[in-house]
Amino acid sequence: MSWNLNDCLLAIGVTLVAGFFYLQERRIKDFNDLYLEIRHEVNSMKLAHKDEIHALRLKMFDYLEKQNAKNMFSNMKNNLEERIKLTEETHTNNTRRVLDQIDGIESRLGLPVAFYSRLSQHHHSSPPGTVLKFDDVKLNIGSGYNPVNGKFSASENGLYFFTWNYLIQNGNNAYIGAYVNGKQEVDTCTYSHGNPFNLATGSLVVKLTKGDEVWLQVFYKQAEFLHSTYTFFMGYKLSALPSS
Repeated sequence: MSWNLNDCLLAIGVTLVAGFFYLQERRIKDFNDLYLEIRHEVNSMKLAHKDEIHALRLKMFDYLEKQNAKNMFSNMKNNLEERIKLTEETHTNNTRRVLDQIDGIESRLGLPVAFYSRLSQHHHSSPPGTVLKFDDVKLNIGSGYNPVNGKFSASENGLYFFTWNYLIQNGNNAYIGAYVNGKQEVDTCTYSHGNPFNLATGSLVVKLTKGDEVWLQVFYKQAEFLHSTYTFFMGYKLSALPSS
């Protein structure tokens, strides 16, 4: 079997190309191992000289294609792993952002505060200045209301809402005011003429500082009669406020 110059040059070129890709990929430690392996496989085919060179070229091409495919899938894997990492980081950041928002809402709301209390019995002839003590406590979340003195004390700075109701008999009248730290903030009154009973209600929204007190108190005239069942005082915190 004779080799002409073109065949030799072609074989050398194929060998150099294969060697270059081998060095790039570093899959086989020695190029001779790769060449001898492929050469041995081609020789086992018992081909003619030109067919042998063609087969050698095809084997080299097949090897290079496989390496390219490996590189492609390796890059895809790396890209997917990077995307997974970025997705996990984004999810973590979004979760942290939601938790921070929840913390902010909880901070604005503060601890829950709410109370509701009624008179345990009818009140007769309560003179002006009498603080109404709603001693039948139905609800007292946060323990802000004190049934002993009838006053609510703010546990923290915030915006609070209060409302009250009272019922009187025919021929009587009652003046009930809402007081904040001793200052009358809301006036309510009712007269009963012709109806067996008459009902009055009042409400107050106020910004309180921790320790401020709110209560209901008779003013102007004596309250001759207040019905126990329909006379109540209640309130709750709308939201917490930062310290000024």
